[in-house]
Amino acid sequence: MFTDQLFARKFRLMTPLLLTAAMLLSACQGTQPAISKAAYDLGPALASNTLGSAAPSFLLNDIRSSSALESNAMWYRLYDQPQQLKAFAYARWTSTPAELLSLRLKQRTAQHGGRVLQRSNGEQTLPVVQIELDEAAQHFSSATQSQFILSGRILIQSPGRPVTVKAFSLQQTAGSDAAGGAAAAQKTADELINIVWQQVRHSERSTP
Repeated sequence: MFTDQLFARKFRLMTPLLLTAAMLLSACQGTQPAISKAAYDLGPALASNTLGSAAPSFLLNDIRSSSALESNAMWYRLYDQPQQLKAFAYARWTSTPAELLSLRLKQRTAQHGGRVLQRSNGEQTLPVVQIELDEAAQHFSSATQSQFILSGRILIQSPGRPVTVKAFSLQQTAGSDAAGGAAAAQKTADELINIVWQQVRHSERSTP
């Protein structure tokens, strides 16, 4: 009996202290700043000789992409779950991969003396380029090693010629985090731009 009374008294004395501690903990958690996501693009399109000679001019349709790439999520695949596409929690693109690639293609082409026009207001004598993206994701082979993979197709319609299709699957070493993936994405984008130019030049030489 005496023990029960002593316990009850201690409980009554401790209850206000426990409530105060809970309120302080809740207040501290409520004032913690939210963790913001790092935003990446394909970097500034600085003058470079890595893309070879002068660029051709062509018409560009809107780049098509798989449904997963229609957001600004930065995707990756793990070595033990290769069929599972996951998004980095604290990193994102500033726009969709298709929009970033389209902008870089226009910038790079203009830097090298070419023109990229929209089909709606472009010259009908120029080749029409359609890019389709299937994959733009970082593939991890281990916890510290990965490759950024960009894959899809380039379709080119030149006046008086059938449509030509060029499949591509490009990859660059991407390291262990989203920043490394963004840097590798820039390199694969420039590699793809070079392939687009080559295909446009080839279509122009094949035009009767």
